[in-house]
Amino acid sequence: MRPMTNPPDLKTAEFQEPSHSAPGPAVLGNLRRELWDKALDPLFDVVILGGGVNGACLYHNLCSRGYRVGLLDRRDFAAGTSQASGMMVWGGLLYLRNLDLGTVFSLSTARDAMIADSARVRGRSFRYVYPPRGGRGPLQVRAALHLYWAMGCCRRKRPRTEGQFAESVLLRNGAPRGSIVYEEGMLDDSDARFTLDWMTPHSAGGNVALNHARLDGGQFHPHDKLWRLDVADRLGTHQGTVRTRCLVNSTGAWTDRVNAQFGIRTPVKHVFSKGVYMCLERNVQHLTPMIFETDTRDDHLTWVPWGPVAMFGPTETVVDKIEDGYRVTAEDLELLMREADSLLQGGARPSQVVSLRCGLRSLVVPHDYVGNGRSTGLSRRSRCIPDPDRPWFSIYGGKLTGCQLVADEVAQRLQRHLPTPQFSWPPPPGPTEAVRWTHFPGLVDPVPSPEWCVQYEACCTLEDYLRRRTNIAQWVPREGLGRNGENYRFLLELNRRCFTRTDQDAVADLDRYVQRVENRFDAPLSHL
Repeated sequence: MRPMTNPPDLKTAEFQEPSHSAPGPAVLGNLRRELWDKALDPLFDVVILGGGVNGACLYHNLCSRGYRVGLLDRRDFAAGTSQASGMMVWGGLLYLRNLDLGTVFSLSTARDAMIADSARVRGRSFRYVYPPRGGRGPLQVRAALHLYWAMGCCRRKRPRTEGQFAESVLLRNGAPRGSIVYEEGMLDDSDARFTLDWMTPHSAGGNVALNHARLDGGQFHPHDKLWRLDVADRLGTHQGTVRTRCLVNSTGAWTDRVNAQFGIRTPVKHVFSKGVYMCLERNVQHLTPMIFETDTRDDHLTWVPWGPVAMFGPTETVVDKIEDGYRVTAEDLELLMREADSLLQGGARPSQVVSLRCGLRSLVVPHDYVGNGRSTGLSRRSRCIPDPDRPWFSIYGGKLTGCQLVADEVAQRLQRHLPTPQFSWPPPPGPTEAVRWTHFPGLVDPVPSPEWCVQYEACCTLEDYLRRRTNIAQWVPREGLGRNGENYRFLLELNRRCFTRTDQDAVADLDRYVQRVENRFDAPLSHL
């Protein structure tokens, strides 16, 4: 796996269209075999369960310290909440409500470090639009945002009031009380790409990040102080035992389930809040992310331009089951449509919805916590819980902005259980081959070719490619299929060329993808 560079300018880019005779499935099979051989052979210092943003950032941290590290994910990397964020790298503005200034300071510092160090995070102006009536008044909001700016040591742009702005014509009532502009961080590409980029530089040496790997069980052996994990390839026939000195459970929403599988008890647990965004067709005048105070609930909504779409949301709905948290319902969309009708000129129509984003906020609470049906008052902070008897660490909670803080904390705890790193890896290499770009129907900008993603980024399935290696499934209607399924044949050829061995398999696999799109996109919209 190699890090991807930013897309070239379309006018000057050189495109290498893939050969129709390229043996994609054979290459994929060979790469999977090499990864599995690499995972089953060595003794790891640490194995991380879960390839979301926390697990990926910890993987980067430990690899950089010289440890031999493995990472296992049951699905694709970033296939859970880490592909459904609002793309905002924020400094903890929410915590000002409870005067938790320490958290605001630490998250603001983490945000600014990401902006300074990462090519995929940049400073971005956000516009807080004062409500036409009621709500928090301009004086109160200005005071809060100036305090927020000061808590970030004034590193970002100073908040400024703007009474008139071009995008007010896109709002139902304009902006009679004006707005205030302040700066946060914003992902430059996507949250899935941001997560992947923590792992891709470290494929050299003894480290391995393995996706689509099922954890069937395992146990700790006190006599040699090693964990032995039973793992199997969900896409093939590979299976075996992975050995490691320490385990980190970074499976996000599934943390409690994995802990129960291994008999791990903790004083905390997760409760869940579902967040849904509608990605609408973006008006060309919409350039700045906007934040609104809502009348119907004590919360805020954002309207964020992202490529050819604009994300509107999110919802905040307490759910009991993980499975419910990754399913958009008609009720979710009806709520967002009502909010859009009250805030946006012309509202929003189902025909304007390009894609849906649905993720779970995993919130840390005491193990005996009994909820009240609301989650807005619960902390988004993370916790690292070590097991008292075995070298097992559980990561609870967390946000995109704090992933490096989590990684540093866990790494420091792990050092007490690990020997001095035995390896001195060279600096992460650059790509051995430049990114190959290609076109996709309905998109103006180029995307990485599927062959390149298979070869260098552990891309194993059509959905891996459409949803997480590129933004196709978010920027082309119906997750890349097109409004009326016009891209079906294009996707069928792509699938046959890169991910399946026979024409029959390609058709069956694509039809399963179509069925998933109908269930998670068409079905909830059909009720509006």
